[in-house]
Amino acid sequence: MTGSSVADPDLNALALNRAAILGLPTSAHEDWRYVRCDTLANGEYAPQRSPTSAELRTIVDHTQRALVLFDGRFHSLGHGDWPSEWQLALPTAEDDAQTAARLATETDIAACWAIADGTCRQIVRIAGSHPEPLQVVNVVSGGASGFSLHLEVAPGVTLHVIIRHVALAAARSCPAISITVGRGAQVRVSEFQSTPWHHLLAMATVQIEADATLDWTSVIRGGACVRLGMRALIKQRGAHVALAGLAEVHAQHQAHHWLRVVHAAADSTSDQLFKSVLHDRGRCSFDGCVHILAGADGANATQQNHHLLLSDTTRADTRPQLDIKADDVKANHGATVGQLDADELLYLRMRGLPLNEARALLTVGFSEEVLARLAGVADRAFLPAPETFHPER
Repeated sequence: MTGSSVADPDLNALALNRAAILGLPTSAHEDWRYVRCDTLANGEYAPQRSPTSAELRTIVDHTQRALVLFDGRFHSLGHGDWPSEWQLALPTAEDDAQTAARLATETDIAACWAIADGTCRQIVRIAGSHPEPLQVVNVVSGGASGFSLHLEVAPGVTLHVIIRHVALAAARSCPAISITVGRGAQVRVSEFQSTPWHHLLAMATVQIEADATLDWTSVIRGGACVRLGMRALIKQRGAHVALAGLAEVHAQHQAHHWLRVVHAAADSTSDQLFKSVLHDRGRCSFDGCVHILAGADGANATQQNHHLLLSDTTRADTRPQLDIKADDVKANHGATVGQLDADELLYLRMRGLPLNEARALLTVGFSEEVLARLAGVADRAFLPAPETFHPER
């Protein structure tokens, strides 16, 4: 395992300048229309600090290899004896030039902050399959931080990536993660966020080559402002991308998914399934669009979004969209916003279940379709347990 986390001051300055031009996001921005952005403008973050040993033990399993980033910097906790199939490298001068050119026209404020606030820009080249998952642990103690991480997955490789976002106190974290999935490769990503005082603005960019598969599932609990963004380019024939997410939001927290999936090749497929469970005054949104470009005949895309409201004071927004420029395609989308089914509740009550247990059982059933995709993930601590889905009494 080689490489370092030296920041490029020129890129940091370019990103900071671009972020200043774009300004803080507001609901007037089309891509942020459902986000309560006042928490970003008024956010008071705790000062950054070193984690205690007890905190680290609850965050990272010492028995497993992990790429640990603490306030945007590499932390020595992760194992140094990585498998030979995983190669850590710094961006080249050509990579930096491309990043600088992209920053000149970047429109996503979170992508700019990832570099402006970041001290780590790394590339992980996955040259071969390995049975262990590649773990990326993003820990923030306070302040504003970010990092940029690119995974290059070689053709034919099978890889499981586990991403965890943890905030020890009020902080803003802007990670930018990009993945290139080589021809015939199979990549599975399991992503978790669980700390309620998080300002997490994450942006993922993925590119899928011929006959490759990307399966990405996220589970988030929300926070002061949690927004997961993704741009996925299905670049070549036979590629498939499957995206799923579950947000379980309490108190006055918020969680948002923003996705753009582009079919640029014929005979490509994609499916999206995003759900949310909202309690108290929780707020959640889904803003997704599938673009099928001219020439992408034979593309097949599905997009589903469902919100379950367990309180009269929650808010859910949904905007599934299709933008189709090809003729011979299959595409469908749908969305629902509602409460628990009264007939199903009555059915369970008639069989002896108390009201609270019946509601909790139906809520877990609603969530299971997404949680089932995480079967086999070793870190169960970041999965919502059934008892967390209790309805308000």
